[in-house]
Amino acid sequence: MPVRKKIHWMEVFAGEKSTKVYGPDVWLPEETLSAVRDYVVSIKGPLTTPVGGGIRSLNVALRQQLDLFVCLRPIQYFAGVPSPVKEPHKTNMVILP
Repeated sequence: MPVRKKIHWMEVFAGEKSTKVYGPDVWLPEETLSAVRDYVVSIKGPLTTPVGGGIRSLNVALRQQLDLFVCLRPIQYFAGVPSPVKEPHKTNMVILP
């Protein structure tokens, strides 16, 4: 019998949204970094990086702060979606940008 687990979602802020919550110059709050470290698993969406600021990229800052070295992007075929690949259901690929 499969084990069922519940997911408890918690929103943390980074990028433009964090400036609205924490103040105009707070793009990556320590509270966000602490939460990501404590809970280990997180899902990140697109981030707006400030132009002309001291941060090269919020994505780079996150990777450096959390010692992340790979941005793993698995490739998956979805039945019914057109594909330029012959036998796309046999695709097993990962992109490491």
